[in-house]
Amino acid sequence: MKTIHSLAAELVDLYAKPFGLPRPIDPFHDRPSFKDMIGLAIDILDRRPEVALGLAVRHPVILVDEYQDCDQDQHALVQKIASAAPTRLRLFGDDLQAIYDFAGEQIDFAEMVQRSPAVQLSTPWRWRGQPEMAAFIVEARRALIAGEPLDLTDPPSCVTVELWGGDVPGPGQEGFAPECVSALSRHVGAGTVTLTHHNVHALGLRKKLPGGGRYHEGADHEPARILLDRVVAAEGDYHLLVTLLVKAMADWGQGMTKTYRDQASEICTTDGVKVGAKKKIVEFSRLCESLHAEPTVIQWLRCIRLVLDGEHGVKGWRVLRGDQLYLLARLRPGIDDDVTALLHAEARARDAVRPAPKEGFMVIHKAKGLEFDSVAVPYCAGAFFQDDLPSRRRLYVAISRAQRRIHFLVPSSDPTPLLRF
Repeated sequence: MKTIHSLAAELVDLYAKPFGLPRPIDPFHDRPSFKDMIGLAIDILDRRPEVALGLAVRHPVILVDEYQDCDQDQHALVQKIASAAPTRLRLFGDDLQAIYDFAGEQIDFAEMVQRSPAVQLSTPWRWRGQPEMAAFIVEARRALIAGEPLDLTDPPSCVTVELWGGDVPGPGQEGFAPECVSALSRHVGAGTVTLTHHNVHALGLRKKLPGGGRYHEGADHEPARILLDRVVAAEGDYHLLVTLLVKAMADWGQGMTKTYRDQASEICTTDGVKVGAKKKIVEFSRLCESLHAEPTVIQWLRCIRLVLDGEHGVKGWRVLRGDQLYLLARLRPGIDDDVTALLHAEARARDAVRPAPKEGFMVIHKAKGLEFDSVAVPYCAGAFFQDDLPSRRRLYVAISRAQRRIHFLVPSSDPTPLLRF
C-alpha cells in the first residue's frame, strides 16, 4: 500500500543518477518537488516501457482510492502502468467529496464515471447500525447533487438546527461570536467534533471552549517541518534558537504573552543569558541557558520536551495545537541524522496507528476520511457555504463524518442557502 507520490518517488530514486539528481531524493526540500516527481516518473516509463511492464505484471490488480482528488499527471502515471500489461484497474472515488484544490489540473471524476464502466455504491455501509442517520445522509446527498437545499423543516431526531445571533467572523478572524460559542457549548465534548471551514475559526473556538477537546490537524505535519527547517538553519545561533522556541510556544500554545516574548529576547545577549531583575522569566531562562551552552537541533528538541513537561515558567501557558508540538517532541535524532527525514517517518508512523479523535476541533478538509460519533457545524453561513458546487461538497464531507448526531448552528444574520428550515 502506498500513495501515488511514494510510488513515483521510488521510481525516481532508482533512476536518480541518469537524471543527475542527488540521492537520497528529498521532495520536502524540492529536490525534486512532489509535483516534479510525478513528471519524472512518467518520463522514466516513457523511456523505459519495460519498467512499466514490470510494475503491471507485479501488480495485476491496482486499487486507487480517493481518485477524485487526483490531478492529470497522477492520472497519467496510473494509466501508463495499468496499460502496460493486462491489469484490473479499480478506481474508487466520490465527486461530491472532491474538496481539495491541489496544484495542477484536477481530473473530472464525474466525467470519468460517465464514460467508463462504473458501479454506483448506494448502500450507506458506514451507518448500517444507524438507519435514521443513514436515511438522512442519503437524502442530503441526493439534494446536494440535485442543487437543492437540505430540507430541515422537520429534521430527524439525530439532527438539530439552532439559530444564533450576532456577526459572523471573517475568514481571518477567530471564532469569537459570543452567541455561537454559547450555542456550541451545549454540544461540545462527549464525542462531538466541531468542523469549520477555516483554521482560524477552529482555533478560536478551541480557545473559548477548552473543555471541547483538542485542535486536531489530521495528517498535516507541514507546519512542524517548516519550523524544523528553520531550526536546522539556525544551529549555532542560540539567540535565534530561543526565538524559534518562543515562536513554537506562541504559535502552537496559548499564554506566551508579548511580555514573555520581549523578555525572552532581552535576556539573550551576546555574552550569554542575563536575567537581571526580570524575575518573571527565571525558569524560562534555564531553557535559554541550555541553548547557549549547546546551540543544536538536538538540544532545541530537548527544550520542546521540557516545555511540554511544564518546565518553562510561563504562567498560564497551555498547548493549543498539540499535533505539531508532540510530533517534534518525539524526534530524538543522532548527530548525523537527517531530522527532516525522521520527522516524515515519525509522522507516517503516527498517522498509521492514530485513531480518529473522539472530540475536538478541526477544519473540514482535514476531517476527510474520518468518522466521529457527533459533528457540530457552527458557522453555517452564506459567507462560507454558498450555493455553489465547492460549498455543497464541503457541506457533504462535513455531515458525512457523523455517525449518530449532527448539529447545525446557523447565524440568523447570514444563513446558508444550502439549508432550509
